[in-house]
Amino acid sequence: MKVKIRCIILSKEILYQRKEDGLIYERIAEFVEENGIKQSALAEKTGMTKQALSESLRGLRKITAEEYVAICRALGKSPNYFSEDPN
Repeated sequence: MKVKIRCIILSKEILYQRKEDGLIYERIAEFVEENGIKQSALAEKTGMTKQALSESLRGLRKITAEEYVAICRALGKSPNYFSEDPN
């Protein structure tokens, strides 16, 4: 059985995920929405511009490793939280 693999390149790191598990940016966006977190507040906490964060959470822009860690910290989650198998 073949498993489709997608990867997100974070700076020099590559995080692989199975397609059916969802992409990291989708998981972050879902978490932000479900917890009523304003993107403007999150952008301020991470040092990202609102536009850069918005584009990243819609998959229009790559998230660097540094930004990913900053987002996780701002949300109070470890970097593994959004990249681990949800099942």
